[in-house]
Amino acid sequence: MLLTKYKTFVDKITMNEITKTSIFIAVAIALFLFAWLIQPKAPSGVSDAKIGAELFEDFTDPMQIQGLEIVKYVPDTADVIDFRVTAANGKWSLPSHQNYPADAEKQMGLVASGFMNQKILDVAYEDFGSSDVREAHAMYGVVDPSSKNIVSGSGVGTKATFIGENNKILASLIIGKNVEGSNGQKSYVRTPEQNTVYVMALNADNLSTKFDDWIEKNLLKLDSFNLKTIRMNDYSTDIVETERGVVTDPRFHSMFELNYDSESVGDNKWTLKTLTRRDPKTGNTVQVTLAPDEKLNDKKLEEMRMAFDDLKIIDVLKKPETIAAAQRESNSLITELSDVDVLRSVGYLLQPIRDKNNELHYSLFARQGEVFVEMNDGIVYRLMFGNLTGTTIANDTKKTESADAQKTDEQKANGETSANSAFGALSANRYLMVLVEFDESLLEKPELKELADVPTEGDEKEIEKRKAQRAADELNNQHIEDEYKQKIEAGKRRAKELGLRFADWFFVISDDVFKKIHITDVDLITTPDAEQKNANFDPGLPLPGYNAEDMNNLLLPQLDQTPKPEQLSPETPAAKEQSNATEMEIQPVVPETPQNPEPQPENPPQSQESNEAPQSKNPVSDVPKEQQNK
Repeated sequence: MLLTKYKTFVDKITMNEITKTSIFIAVAIALFLFAWLIQPKAPSGVSDAKIGAELFEDFTDPMQIQGLEIVKYVPDTADVIDFRVTAANGKWSLPSHQNYPADAEKQMGLVASGFMNQKILDVAYEDFGSSDVREAHAMYGVVDPSSKNIVSGSGVGTKATFIGENNKILASLIIGKNVEGSNGQKSYVRTPEQNTVYVMALNADNLSTKFDDWIEKNLLKLDSFNLKTIRMNDYSTDIVETERGVVTDPRFHSMFELNYDSESVGDNKWTLKTLTRRDPKTGNTVQVTLAPDEKLNDKKLEEMRMAFDDLKIIDVLKKPETIAAAQRESNSLITELSDVDVLRSVGYLLQPIRDKNNELHYSLFARQGEVFVEMNDGIVYRLMFGNLTGTTIANDTKKTESADAQKTDEQKANGETSANSAFGALSANRYLMVLVEFDESLLEKPELKELADVPTEGDEKEIEKRKAQRAADELNNQHIEDEYKQKIEAGKRRAKELGLRFADWFFVISDDVFKKIHITDVDLITTPDAEQKNANFDPGLPLPGYNAEDMNNLLLPQLDQTPKPEQLSPETPAAKEQSNATEMEIQPVVPETPQNPEPQPENPPQSQESNEAPQSKNPVSDVPKEQQNK
């Protein structure tokens, strides 16, 4: 009986467990059904209807585009690059680089073609309120880079916005991660105003924010095979304080002139015309000729020539309008007191000189010398090398804008903006100023036929024959002369166009490019023992006593930099004010170079610039007149 009661008790317990389990299962099923009933459902066929449709049906004409904005996020620095290209009056410019002219047609076409007529291939995600939109967007890499709520760099896309007339948005798209297995041919994308993520056959590779992708890459626009002469003026300039004020201190290293003939064969393309050095032992400049075992370093010279042909700029700095306007009009580079400081800040110095009539002139010097590139068509490029200006580290326009935003309005007005928004690996940069002129003497003068005399007596047939020949020769000569005049006019127009192109800007180039262009006299000549021979010459030798005028005579062809008469008149209030304000700048007043130089002392005083190079007192009178005139 006891056994029977125990069995009945066990059966009751088992029955209760089964009942509880059944209840739990029933409740779970009920909850599942309830959740299924209340969850949002996609309208039937919506996703399928979007597949194959164009996302921007009205964006079909590239001529509509008046602007492009590309926004990128840099995870390593948490910076946002906001790069813009705009069109005004048919000309493209880069607002992110002080409205520098953009060569945007090709790059804009490349970018726009990737967006036009693109169809939706698939719908990767639609928002029905059942999930966290931010997590979904991060997963597909389509988080808006211009959003203020970016938590981290992961999942942030690249935003491209095409703008039409009256700032109308033609198309705007955020491009995210590449679709796995598509070899970069497909990406997840979405429009900024929608949460839906699509799959389309495009990527962000063409959305470049590199400065050099949007500009004319050939800065000088020259053909180096059309090169005629190179004149290298290798000097350096600094500012020193003296008892009479702050003065410019140029130091002559060497000067050489080379002729180039592209049609010559082998190593005969380059020929040395002149080479001038200064001997530190005597303080005199000496004309140097190649020794029997020396020759020109053709490898270095060819590197220099090719650097001219493809001179790339990293960035630009806009000149103050006073300097730019003066350069456009070929007047004096200095018109305002602030210009002196602006020029000095980027590596260009103005040395005031008074001539024998006590008239004030300004000579322009660069910190690291200059080179004249003379072309067969008469165009002369004057490349003047200024200060180093930081380094390029990464493709980071926003850093430049941020740095510029911290500058004062006065600094911005003077053109003092950053020039370090660049791309690529770490490298030093340098300022470059370009001036252009036309030199008719560089053109090859035409050879005219000598006109035959026509006798007045004799065989009439012979006379008529000579008359006809003379008339034909006269016509041919006139045609040749007309062509020559057309070349002159074309050269003048081209020099004017190039001058206007360069007038507004200080350019920033890689210091590596500078070193290829600015070769020294040591690099110029190659010989087994060249290093030992060139060691006898001091590379930092200061110029003679009246160095500014000597530099003027020895190195720099004069530009038309004479101030207007009203600026020079001591009676005018403006002249008095300028004289007082620039007292430190216009000293020392340099008199006419004396004909009989003072003898050099045995122990000359040490220069403030260098403890190694003595300040010589010999003028440059030993340089031939024709060389001084150059």
